[in-house]
Amino acid sequence: MVIGHVVPEAFLGGPIALIEEGDALVVDLKADRVDCTQLDDDAERTRRAAKWRESAERNGGVPPDAKPVTNRLLVRMHHSARSGLEGAGMAG
Repeated sequence: MVIGHVVPEAFLGGPIALIEEGDALVVDLKADRVDCTQLDDDAERTRRAAKWRESAERNGGVPPDAKPVTNRLLVRMHHSARSGLEGAGMAG
């Protein structure tokens, strides 16, 4: 099985942005979910979210891991990408 999920929420500091190397992920195919067990701990989730916000604020509001977008197609995708809940496509 291969799981890949990239959505605007990660760029905006959503739960996927808080996952760190070595975290345990639980895949539930019946419930259509992927969960990170470390984020079940409210204190850990709060700590990671604060760390992410501070890092983004120091970088002008952009997550430091975000690479500059210069390719025309990537620029279009960057400005029109929709979340997985909205079909994970691009706006017209």
